[in-house]
Amino acid sequence: MVIQVLNGLVFSGLLYIVSALGMALDAAVFRPLQREDPLTTLLVTFGLSLVLVDAAQTIWGKDLRAMPVPEALAGSIQIAGEAFPAYRLAVILVAAVVAGGLSLWLQYSRIGLYVRASSADPTVTAIQGVNTNAVSALVVAVGIGLTGLAGAIAAPLLALSPTMGDTIVIQCFMIVVIGGLGSFSGAFIAAILIGQVYSFGIVYLPWASTVLPFLLMVSVLIWRPTGLLGRRA
Repeated sequence: MVIQVLNGLVFSGLLYIVSALGMALDAAVFRPLQREDPLTTLLVTFGLSLVLVDAAQTIWGKDLRAMPVPEALAGSIQIAGEAFPAYRLAVILVAAVVAGGLSLWLQYSRIGLYVRASSADPTVTAIQGVNTNAVSALVVAVGIGLTGLAGAIAAPLLALSPTMGDTIVIQCFMIVVIGGLGSFSGAFIAAILIGQVYSFGIVYLPWASTVLPFLLMVSVLIWRPTGLLGRRA
């Protein structure tokens, strides 16, 4: 029990450290690029990811690593006569709690209002007296902190390597495009759709399972170029 508590404290501390690094990254990289073309920011971010991956390979090597499932969640749970891995159910629960909490934070808190206003028109928001630089730093910190949380939770389910994020970045890109730029609800729905399409594809069309999410993205863009819940500029 004591070891679990200590591990929890270490994990919480690491998330705070990752969030602080995100704020530093915002001040050093993203904020100077605010007036640049979005493509410039995208290219800089991509280059930064390559640097971080290379640094991780230099420090920890390129070998694949595995993390065991916590003992408390190592078993299975019977639901309607079927056995489901307890850890996977816990991952679903944590994801639902995080998504619900983030949605409530954005919709009903004052800082959430500032975030939504800044994303729509940062100039007008700044004129109203909102410190958009602080809002930007907070958003980056929260985003990177949640990324660290997702990586830690998914670690027992994946093979760990410095390049494991490459596939995830592509999936995130598809989620944003399908859901619609700037739409949190759209991204949530798109993530569920892609997960279901990929999962059913593995069962029924294993030879095309990796292509099906891309076909879904193309279909959505043909039907609705702005994404499921995106708005026209």
